[in-house]
Amino acid sequence: MKRNSFLVFVSLLFLFVFIINSVPISVEGESLYVSSTDVFSDVKPGSWFKNSVDYVYSNGLMNGTSAKKFEPNTKMSRAMLVTVLWRYEGSPSNYSNNFNDIPAGTWYTDAVCWAGENGIVTGVAAGLFDPNGNITREQLVTIMYRYTQYMGCNDSASTRVNVFPDGSKVSDWAKKGMEWAIAESIISGTKDLKGTTILAPRDNATRAEVATVLMRYCSNGLYIHYWDEGRVNSEPTCTEKGEVVYVCMDCGIEKHVALSALGHIKTQRTVTKNPTCTTEGVASFYCTRCEKWNDEPIAKSDHKWNAATCTSPKTCSVCGKTSGSALGHQYQAATCTKPKTCKVCGATTGNALGHQYQAATCTKPKTCKVCGATTGSALGHQYQAATCTKPKTCKVCGATTGSALGHDWKNHVCSRCKAKEPAKVQKYILNPNSMVFHEQNCPSVKRMNPENKVEMTATRDEITALGYKPCKNCNP
Repeated sequence: MKRNSFLVFVSLLFLFVFIINSVPISVEGESLYVSSTDVFSDVKPGSWFKNSVDYVYSNGLMNGTSAKKFEPNTKMSRAMLVTVLWRYEGSPSNYSNNFNDIPAGTWYTDAVCWAGENGIVTGVAAGLFDPNGNITREQLVTIMYRYTQYMGCNDSASTRVNVFPDGSKVSDWAKKGMEWAIAESIISGTKDLKGTTILAPRDNATRAEVATVLMRYCSNGLYIHYWDEGRVNSEPTCTEKGEVVYVCMDCGIEKHVALSALGHIKTQRTVTKNPTCTTEGVASFYCTRCEKWNDEPIAKSDHKWNAATCTSPKTCSVCGKTSGSALGHQYQAATCTKPKTCKVCGATTGNALGHQYQAATCTKPKTCKVCGATTGSALGHQYQAATCTKPKTCKVCGATTGSALGHDWKNHVCSRCKAKEPAKVQKYILNPNSMVFHEQNCPSVKRMNPENKVEMTATRDEITALGYKPCKNCNP
């Protein structure tokens, strides 16, 4: 783009006079811009980025993230950078949208559409811009390089990226832009942990770094617009915005700035139609500015919803409108005595299962095998008399009580059950002459001739089998 040197001189002179008369300058004489340390609490005197923030803030290129914060170390998004350039160009509109991830009506929609149609951005993939993605250092200089081409300015300067130790890490699509930015001193590298100056092309760019790139870019003198005092293109009314048009005295580009609608001065406001749950109301008022009666809508009132039940959805108690679906019953399984029952509302369906009784026993009445309920009484035991070897025993269930009677031995035979006493192995005294055997403590043993006394350990039956007879006194 060819520039008229006289117009440039006049523009710079006008800008200098304007700044001197209307903008506070640094006391120390470092710059002619607003001192950002007086505005932002996180921009300290002596910070490496202070002059850059002074510049972009004074020229309206970047604002703070709040009234008192600039957040210099916060990463900058792709949409933010494109919006800075778009505002610098006067916020043009009516450009087509080439990206699927750029919805209509956002704060960055017009900016991305403008940049996309003019080839300043091409997206991260087919049809995708990634507006909220952090912008990398190589993306930053590439966008500035393409903006320079869009402006028609000289983009021939080039310094090879391999002057930096990590130059090989620059993506192929970003190489031309990076070499141009190095040559124009728009980017000068950053220090790594070892103190080596590197490009770090794929690192995310911070707001301070973007501010520095913008200052260096604009400070070349080829990319600054010099706006005239502006003319009112249309006056604002109570309901319609007005517009002021500024023209760059250097390149002739226009910047259109909207003037806010003035708004009605309302008097004598009267409700002519009350709002309902489903329809807006209407109020009439007289405006003393536009001197006429106007109508304005009154927002619909909120529905007064009753909670959904098992059988009914949420229902407005005023208009009867419903929303959503009924909850549906939450049935608990049927029991012996209850049908299936909803645990929310208590509604029932079907029948109770009924008890499944098991027969009564001696100790238990009839009992439901499902729920354990009982009916009637236990049968009670039917005991048979105790015997010598068994206690009283129930003939139904076999339960016992007490103890067995035990044998009543008489002459080695039980007097009750007539059972023969079991043979016991013990020591007996035998008399071979009389063929009689005795208990050891029998008085006859004491009178027996020792020569005729034989000791034998055996059962009674074993001794009688040898032909010996029991002593009549001790009845062994």
